[in-house]
Amino acid sequence: MGTFTKPQPAKAALKMAMFGPAGSGKTFTALLIAEGLAKLAQGKRIALVDTEQGSAFYSQDVPARQPHPKAFDFEGTPKQRAELVENGVFTGVVWDRTTARRAGNGRQSTGHAPPSSLRHWGPLPFGLSVAGGEADSPQELAELIGDGIYITRLHYLSIVDAREGVITGMTRDGTFRVRSGKIAEPLVNLRFTVAVPELLAELPGLTREQVLLNQSAYYDERYPQGMLSPAVATAHFDVTGVGSGPGV
Repeated sequence: MGTFTKPQPAKAALKMAMFGPAGSGKTFTALLIAEGLAKLAQGKRIALVDTEQGSAFYSQDVPARQPHPKAFDFEGTPKQRAELVENGVFTGVVWDRTTARRAGNGRQSTGHAPPSSLRHWGPLPFGLSVAGGEADSPQELAELIGDGIYITRLHYLSIVDAREGVITGMTRDGTFRVRSGKIAEPLVNLRFTVAVPELLAELPGLTREQVLLNQSAYYDERYPQGMLSPAVATAHFDVTGVGSGPGV
């Protein structure tokens, strides 16, 4: 009959192989594991040798950071900050390896390849941040619009026309009438269909404070994401129907 031996800590090298189809996240997962091990080893550095796409990651100066799933995109490319809109004008786009290579002219991936389940949309910007305005509170925005609707949350959003930026959805968790610049009685939940460019074309005001918004409240969402955004007052918001009553 065998006996148990008390385990002893020992240093050992790890050789790990990952198998999966293209786009399944092998490089992404390997980078997360490497960053986690580097953290446990008290700040050891990691290196990536890319034998397929030539991202030259190993020659880039990457600042120290905590392991986080948004440090790299789903092709293993380090994420870069991309200025998309400035003073109401589109100034840039994001790229993944496929679209950058297709566009040519020396363009490089900005680290915005989505998971394989969303690859048909092309590169997607996650971790969005919208600059704030001058209003101190939503109540101050209500004073700016005079009469309208105060919406605290949007729900069940769907894309109607991706190229035109048209989305549809419902309000949820608090929808109120704005009367004479004051937030007044509650309303039923509303269905809306809006074109985002039109919604943003005329903004009477934005709050100074940005709020972290959870964008992962979906039925099949697996990857955490969020954005920083102020509250906004808009002159264009098309209500197309009603839903359940207040508090439901």
